Amino acid sequence: MDVLQQVTFHLPNNDRHFGDALLSLLAAFGDRNGDRVDLRKSDPTFLPNICFVLDGVTRPTVEFDIPDHPIEIALENKTGQERKSREVYRHIDVEDFVGRMSHLETVRLDHVGFDLPWFDGVHPDILMLRRELGGRSAYYRFPTGEEWDFILPASPDEIRNNTLDLGKDRHPKLEIVSFEKSSTPLIQLDFSVRETFEALVSSFPEGIVDRGAKNVWVYVANAYGIDVCFVIGEHQDGDWSGFFDGHRLRASDNE
Repeated sequence: MDVLQQVTFHLPNNDRHFGDALLSLLAAFGDRNGDRVDLRKSDPTFLPNICFVLDGVTRPTVEFDIPDHPIEIALENKTGQERKSREVYRHIDVEDFVGRMSHLETVRLDHVGFDLPWFDGVHPDILMLRRELGGRSAYYRFPTGEEWDFILPASPDEIRNNTLDLGKDRHPKLEIVSFEKSSTPLIQLDFSVRETFEALVSSFPEGIVDRGAKNVWVYVANAYGIDVCFVIGEHQDGDWSGFFDGHRLRASDNE
């Protein structure tokens, strides 16, 4: 079976200032070539590759590259409803965010992902991804029951033979979320820095503070019609892929 090769976040090139700033921030975790950044993997044999591209799309989309069978997901509100999040936060300008980040040492991009709003069960596009990607990637359901799906980086042999050693560092992971909090789609980028959690809370008072996970969700204003959120946490050594043990989604689970 062909495995998932690449996941590409296609972003409109309608705000050059924001787009350049975003790619410059991502270049700390990857290799930039013009209007594209390919994220570095913890092991060069792992798939999928994940990249961000500024191009001529009219709305943000995410493309899943399966040989001869690409899948494109539009990051848009398909609920027919408008809901505001109950969380308290304020968007900050990207220049402001870049300035505050300049004083912090970034360490690791743990995962990137997107959230699709849906208020009745699981988003249909995510159900489709489960069917299509369950046997073509290291696709895992979140062990505690939330609709937070993860695709872990893995080699083609590990994917086909289900022989993943979850004790290895596996990043960047890809998160795919069906969520009810808001009708605004979201791109999230979750990374760690060499700074204490409390210092991060002080540095980003506009963000959402998650004391359980010890991170801060910082929303950056953009022209894409979606939310772009940097989830910043105090760096901890090690990897948490072992948390997913026993929860891999196989192709047969959706038959």
